[in-house]
Amino acid sequence: MTTPEPSDQPKRRRGRPRKGEGDRAFREESILAVALDLFAEQGYQKTSMTQIARKVGINQSSLYYHFPSKEDLLNKIYNFRGVRKEFTRLGRLDVSNTLKLHLLVVYDVVAKCDLPFDFYEFESVATDNPDAFEELFCAYRELYQNLVTTMEAGIATGEFLPCDTEELAVSVLSINEGLQHHYHAKLRGQLILESAGYSARNLPPEDIGFMSSSSILSRICPTRPDFEQLRKEARSFAPLA
Repeated sequence: MTTPEPSDQPKRRRGRPRKGEGDRAFREESILAVALDLFAEQGYQKTSMTQIARKVGINQSSLYYHFPSKEDLLNKIYNFRGVRKEFTRLGRLDVSNTLKLHLLVVYDVVAKCDLPFDFYEFESVATDNPDAFEELFCAYRELYQNLVTTMEAGIATGEFLPCDTEELAVSVLSINEGLQHHYHAKLRGQLILESAGYSARNLPPEDIGFMSSSSILSRICPTRPDFEQLRKEARSFAPLA
C-alpha cells in the first residue's frame, strides 16, 4: 500500500492515541475476555448479556454499544471464517488421500475443542439463528464435502477400501463431535463416563484428534498405516495435526 505524502496526511498530535480510541479498544478486550470465561464456565445459552455487563462493570446499554448481541460476541471470539479457509486449504493439498483424511479429521477435532463451549450446544444455537452463523454452516459443508471427496479418491486409487463414503463421513463427524463433547465435559467436571469407572486423561486436542484419525483410518485402509510416520508428515502441513 502506498503511503500518502506528508501534505496529504491529516495533522495529528504525536504520542499516545486519543483517549477515546484507547478506552474503546481496552473496553472491548475486557468484554471479550469476560464473555469467553462465562461461555466456558456455564455455556452460551446460560450466559446473558446482563451477566457479561455486570461482570465487566458497565451498564447493559454500553455493552450493546460495543456488541449488539451475543452472536456478535461469539463471532468476534471465534474465527469461523478462518476455520472454513483451513478446511479448504487442507482439501486442496497435493498429498496422499490417507494423509489428507488424517489432516481433515484432526483439524476438525481441534477446531471443535477450541470452541469456548460444547459444539452440541453451539449446533443448537446456530440452527436457531442461521443468518448469524453462516460461516459455520459454510465451514461444516466444506468439511463434509472434503471428507467424501477424499474418501472417494482414495477408493479409486486403492488406498481405501470400498465403502459408502457419505455414511462414513457422517460417522467421522459423529466420532469427532463425541470426542469434543467429552473434552468439554472433562473441563467442566461433568464427564459422566468418569462415574462409570473411566479415568479420563488430560489429552490436548491434537492427541484427541489423532485418536479419531487412528480409528477411522484403521477401518478404511487395507493395511494398518504407520500412524507415527503419518503424524510426523502431518506436522509439516498443519502444526495442530
